[in-house]
Amino acid sequence: MRFAIRLLLLLSIAALMAPRPMLMVAATGDWTKNTPREEYPAMKAIYELYGKGELVETQQFDAPHNYHRESREAVYRFFAKHLLNDPEWAKYAERSYRVEKLQDMLVFHARALPANALTYEQLAGQWIAMARKQSEETRDPEVLRERLRYSIGAVWPAKVEHASEGERLVLTRPGEGDRVPGIWLRKAGRAATLVVHPNGAEAARSSDAARRALAEGRSLLTIDAFQTGAARAPRDTSTRYFLTFNRSDDANRVQDILTALAFLEQSGAPDLRLVGLEKAAVWALFAAALAGKPVALEAELGAFRGTDEDFINGFFVPGIQRAGGLGAALRLTNRR
Repeated sequence: MRFAIRLLLLLSIAALMAPRPMLMVAATGDWTKNTPREEYPAMKAIYELYGKGELVETQQFDAPHNYHRESREAVYRFFAKHLLNDPEWAKYAERSYRVEKLQDMLVFHARALPANALTYEQLAGQWIAMARKQSEETRDPEVLRERLRYSIGAVWPAKVEHASEGERLVLTRPGEGDRVPGIWLRKAGRAATLVVHPNGAEAARSSDAARRALAEGRSLLTIDAFQTGAARAPRDTSTRYFLTFNRSDDANRVQDILTALAFLEQSGAPDLRLVGLEKAAVWALFAAALAGKPVALEAELGAFRGTDEDFINGFFVPGIQRAGGLGAALRLTNRR
């Protein structure tokens, strides 16, 4: 499904060329091996909507890649035909040429680097420092929030639907297909507390934070955030580029917390409290940072200090450091 979506997006971008002439060059040995059977027919169908199906063509060569003489000559002839309007375009062929010496093409081939040349570690350090400086100098909280939102891929839902049976309920976002099981102890018209535990809704319900909320007369919601409690299920993450097209477990947990908070607000709770316990404290922190709504946050981060190792082991979200990391989340929740 994800690959099909990517293919559709690439085709949609390429189809912006229609109805101008297009040549789709392909090779049997690389990622264009299916072009004549998949992308080309789809592209031709789009061109035919303009009545210009003849202006798109494909040529495939039995080669490991497209960087070879036959592919280049196909492009030469295509340009000669459509740009030069040369009636003898089919005769175009590559002329003999002289390959430049490596030392002329590579700037530092067999030469010493300048004395002030950066090492890889120094260059990476500069990038990190630039990103950190950008975040620290950003004053608009909405800009910070947007960066985190794009990194995590979680949003405050416009609407949350639910199905309930006694104390048990399941939250869903229309059109998204996600399900968040939980336990809902409601007291009409009262403030509400959401307690999140890394072991799920039952563990959260048994916590001191849950007992305190009920003793204060607050409504209580506990959830099985993604891959916790009753929401555990096999998830094959071994496919190539999995995180290019899917959120990490921790990012999905942030989304589930936002969904639960939005449900509480939608249910009419006059104020919201979010309690994150143990490892879930970090999930709760980033959910509160993204909420953009008043949320009283209780989250003890313990040994989590926002280092790369902390994020890899305790809150794995690719790109989170570039988006501002822990510092941005603390600023957005007024904890720094």
